[in-house]
Amino acid sequence: MEIVEGIMQVVEERRRLCLQIVGSWATRHEHLALWATSPCGYPVHWASFRSITNAIGPYSDPLPMLLGLE
Repeated sequence: MEIVEGIMQVVEERRRLCLQIVGSWATRHEHLALWATSPCGYPVHWASFRSITNAIGPYSDPLPMLLGLE
């Protein structure tokens, strides 16, 4: 049971870190009104973030890396 609790704690810490990273990136662009929803359903700021990461690598998704799933 302690192992599961330890894993859950690590997952929660990484989730918080991911939210801090995405939040800090998004707040820099608030003045551009990037919080509107895009036609595909993602918030525009997330779609912009995805397009930047896709420019780095065609299928790069930073979320699994930030959550320690890779």
